[in-house]
Amino acid sequence: MNNFNIVVQEVSESNFDTFINLFEKYEYEMSQYELYDLSNSGLYQNNSIMKYINNKFHKATIFYNNISPVGFAAYYHNDIKRAYSLTELFVVYKYRRCGIARKILYNLFTENRGVWRIDVHPKNLNALSFWLSIIKAEFVSEIKILMNDTRKYEDGSMPVNIFFTSNK
Repeated sequence: MNNFNIVVQEVSESNFDTFINLFEKYEYEMSQYELYDLSNSGLYQNNSIMKYINNKFHKATIFYNNISPVGFAAYYHNDIKRAYSLTELFVVYKYRRCGIARKILYNLFTENRGVWRIDVHPKNLNALSFWLSIIKAEFVSEIKILMNDTRKYEDGSMPVNIFFTSNK
């Protein structure tokens, strides 16, 4: 994985501004699939972002290369039921295809063993390809891919649901 010094930090009040800035870049990228509108200020400003700091069932982590932020992962967790849902994953372009996301996910999935759900926009072919490579990894099993979700994105598409068990 190149010569990166990846540090993972849970989102808290002290780094929440960094998380907001990264989330804005993520939403810009996702807007090509989900057709988000900008606010009056020219930003996406997703109000649901607050759940990652104010809700005990949602967590987010920022990954840094040394001190420079390079991405984040956000997820829902129910430790009692051992059920998890990765809600967002973002890595800035310079650091993609370097193994960073795979390393982060390996750690996340092995620290939180149980059933995971990933929802992917069907038009986001890069994400679908990425997730298909991840679920072939040795640290997941019991894989199911479903396309019968009744929820819809703003463009009318239904998510591809990927379920698996993290077992390492």
